[in-house]
Amino acid sequence: MKKAWKTDSVVCSQKEPGFFSFIFQFEEDKERIIKTGPWSFASNLLVLKQCEPEIPKHCYDFSCCAFWVQMGGIPPRWFTKEVFADLAKRVG
Repeated sequence: MKKAWKTDSVVCSQKEPGFFSFIFQFEEDKERIIKTGPWSFASNLLVLKQCEPEIPKHCYDFSCCAFWVQMGGIPPRWFTKEVFADLAKRVG
């Protein structure tokens, strides 16, 4: 992730399966990386959130994430509300 994030100032540790901690040396790196997410790592969605130590991890919702999907090659004649609704449903 350091290469994708263009920083060497981050340390990652796994807290338990599926939960990781990222410690950034620079606040601006952390803010930029959280803002420009979500990210993909090893074909898995990586959702980053600023967490507070006094709030238990079960209080954070990682079950959904909004992101932009771009599809190319769709013929103009298929540019209908119904087709795009179907595509959106298939993507999730």
